[in-house]
Amino acid sequence: METKEYVYLWVLDFNDLQVYKYAIDRVLYNEDPECCEDYMQRVGHETSNVQWMVSPYDEVLDENNGWTGTYLQTKYDHRSII
Repeated sequence: METKEYVYLWVLDFNDLQVYKYAIDRVLYNEDPECCEDYMQRVGHETSNVQWMVSPYDEVLDENNGWTGTYLQTKYDHRSII
């Protein structure tokens, strides 16, 4: 049995001030990146009043997940920019 891979659609909805996460089939997204806007409309988001992004990550990095010491640990070394 083949395991499905997903990307995650993160939506910041300014209408209700909530953040939503939706799992999108990676194959579908790769074939049709516009599917995200269609999906947001189908589930009820007013797409003119949201910000969104697609990420391979399904968790938020915050003070409980991803922080080490005094800086946020990501794959990017932002400390060298400062």
